[in-house]
Amino acid sequence: MKSFPRPALAIVSAMVVICVFAACTAFTPPELPPTPQPPTPTPTATFTPAPVYYTVQAGDTLFGIAQRYGVSIDVIVEVNELANPDALQIGDRLLISDRETVSGRVLPTPTPTPQPCLDGCTEPYEGCEIKAIVAEIDGTRMYVLPDDEIYNRRRAELWFCREQDAEDQGWVRWTVFGPSPSE
Repeated sequence: MKSFPRPALAIVSAMVVICVFAACTAFTPPELPPTPQPPTPTPTATFTPAPVYYTVQAGDTLFGIAQRYGVSIDVIVEVNELANPDALQIGDRLLISDRETVSGRVLPTPTPTPQPCLDGCTEPYEGCEIKAIVAEIDGTRMYVLPDDEIYNRRRAELWFCREQDAEDQGWVRWTVFGPSPSE
């Protein structure tokens, strides 16, 4: 039998012990840096406007109130859950909103439509009921609303959707006493 020199046997024995010891201990992988997380969005404050109410005055009409606040008559009727829109009374309190009804029901968001007739149209668009007329006597350019007594007696030169658009184009409001003075 061949014998190994003592130093070589000591080295081999040490290696066997190291391998056995290494195999018996659990392998721990090196610690990796944490995966970066996207930043948490900071909540932003949202502005919730106070509700706007209008108290019906003598001579008010739904058309006039709708024109004043830039909403449709249908929206005022729906928001205020009016069973009979023709039964407005002086002192009635109307909510002016296009999102929430007086009972708290949220209405669907309307799809915005372009505002036609800013400069006046020769044919009326749906919802554009303001007639622009020229006085036969002196050529005064006036506009009339559906509630005006001459509305159905005069042909429109142009149509507008909003009083402001008619005024911006130099038309003045018709009254039973003639055109209203410029403000």
